Amino acid sequence: MALELYKRRNYNRKLTSQEVDANWDAIEEEFSTGAGGADKTFVFNQPTPASVWNIAHNLGKYASVTVVDSANEEAEGLVTYTNNNNLIITFSAAFSGKAFLN
Repeated sequence: MALELYKRRNYNRKLTSQEVDANWDAIEEEFSTGAGGADKTFVFNQPTPASVWNIAHNLGKYASVTVVDSANEEAEGLVTYTNNNNLIITFSAAFSGKAFLN
């Protein structure tokens, strides 16, 4: 189910915060393990509010990034790739949340 929600989110429509909340564990597990033979993925948790997130993901690629705040609402920031294993996301304001890399 998590993969289907992810596909819907990325290809058809935005997930509601209720859908994310209801399926959070499955979504996080799928991103963390790369379930289903999918490409490598990484979940970064930013527990304290910050306007700059430094992420060492070690995926060996320039990963796509999706960010959600602590209310599971999608957020936008400027992604700067320092190399194929590290990136920096800069936001206009400090907040906590998660970054999903694929």
